[in-house]
Amino acid sequence: MKTDMINLKNIFRPFLVILFLFTMFCCTEVLKTNLQLERNSKTIMVYLKSNPGYSMLVEALEKTKLDETLNLYGTITLFAPTNEAFKKLLIRRKVSAIADLNAVDLTSIIGYHLYGKSYTSNYFISGSLGSTTIEGDFIQMDITRGVKSTVLNGSVNVDSLDIPVTNGVVHVIDDVLEPPTKTLYGWLKTQPQYSIMVEAFEKTGNDTSILNKVVYDPLVLNSGKPSIKWRTVFIETNDVLKKAGINTFDDLARKFSNTYNTTKSYGSPTDSLNLFVRYHSLERKYFLSDVKNDYIETFNKGAYLIFSIKPGIAINSYKKVESVTYNPVTLKNDTVFSYPKVTMALDQSNRITKNGIVHSIESVLSIYTPPAVLLVCRFAGEPDDRMITLPSGETKNITDLFDQINNDPVSQAGVWWLKWEGNMTGTITAAYPANVFLDYCVVVNSNASSYSLELTTKPVFKGTYSIWITCRRTNNLNYFVQYYWDDQKMGDLIDMTKSPDVYGNAVCGTDCKNIRQIGVKKFTEMASHKFKLYMPNPGTNYTAWYTIELRPIK
Repeated sequence: MKTDMINLKNIFRPFLVILFLFTMFCCTEVLKTNLQLERNSKTIMVYLKSNPGYSMLVEALEKTKLDETLNLYGTITLFAPTNEAFKKLLIRRKVSAIADLNAVDLTSIIGYHLYGKSYTSNYFISGSLGSTTIEGDFIQMDITRGVKSTVLNGSVNVDSLDIPVTNGVVHVIDDVLEPPTKTLYGWLKTQPQYSIMVEAFEKTGNDTSILNKVVYDPLVLNSGKPSIKWRTVFIETNDVLKKAGINTFDDLARKFSNTYNTTKSYGSPTDSLNLFVRYHSLERKYFLSDVKNDYIETFNKGAYLIFSIKPGIAINSYKKVESVTYNPVTLKNDTVFSYPKVTMALDQSNRITKNGIVHSIESVLSIYTPPAVLLVCRFAGEPDDRMITLPSGETKNITDLFDQINNDPVSQAGVWWLKWEGNMTGTITAAYPANVFLDYCVVVNSNASSYSLELTTKPVFKGTYSIWITCRRTNNLNYFVQYYWDDQKMGDLIDMTKSPDVYGNAVCGTDCKNIRQIGVKKFTEMASHKFKLYMPNPGTNYTAWYTIELRPIK
């Protein structure tokens, strides 16, 4: 029976093709499919074929069958190598023509030049674009000399920008980009300046578990393939270590391992050298363009890297007392402070490998347990938090699903950073409308009944904090809000349209963004916490909720 069905499909395949072509030419311009054929317009392929300087790219696209994709309706970005660029590739591969290149290898190379989104130069940043290529890899981007002088992967120049086509945008490049083939470990082994730290990864077993391991996420697909779960590594050169008196791996082990004088059990989960090495790695993608005032847990669980961007990008910046001297004139002590921090060598960072990113750091990154650290939590979550997997297995951005899952508790459970209570009519957006709300926020509108918003913070460091909330409303007549912290009320029900509250917050006017202190909390241990706000009668107009902030009280 199965064989009969296969034969039946083969018999009807030519007929189906003829039927498709007939439909395409006889129906209206827009087909009722997700992929629509462009006609009488300048698609990427039409543009490339009309320019002889891209003849080798056209040949490569036709050989890999990707030319069909570039004639389809859509939003595509192509970094287009010229013929001169392809000649450089042929020289590197020691072949004389495109036809001599392996088809599978060529498909991977061409796919590395394509994005499924339209990225004009307005999106260029020093780091990487927001998504991977259709091949599933990132391209390193450097715009330090200006967008018009953008450099990709350290050596490929963008010669022309923003060539418009009907199905996306084309940027011209002077060499062929080649997707990374080496893992973090493979790449670092080719860089002798990191040999001491590479040996430390090897002796602790983290070369296998962190650097060389390629992990795929079956729930996040890219062009039908599971996406790679990227890592980020911060690593000292041998010269940086030598400045700290560390000339060999043995010196490093002597300084950081608690088993150096006994078992030298560097692979033990409790060995302090092992913990030191794992502290250099994050289980996520983190380009320098992603850095903000934040803290992120490392592979050394429970230990965090604290990032800051003022002044300049730094890790674990803190205030240290250098000396205290009695001043006979003022009859007081004069205290001299220093501000140690770990900075990154910008020209040696954002190095892309098959499974992660490498940043070179300019001083030794020792494990640091900080005092209270500023924490900002968005009600809309961070960009990396907004992709959720539905019960069907489909993965989408919650900004596109808010109303759809409003009455679906199973799907809502996949949003760990936001909790529903009852029905909310609203959306999560960066522009709703852009001229009013700006930034990502949860916007609740046309809701005459009560609602609650709830989120869970990342672990909060020990210390005392003032708690602030940022919101915006239009002309709601009723603006009563009750706040909860770990299911306990924070004060009484507040009318934000009346007189200033006990913290001196001004009246929450209409159509304006407000930052209001709502309480003070002291935490004696590091832990996550639950915050909830409840509005018993929000009215029928827009309310936007942006962030809750925990600000350390010195």
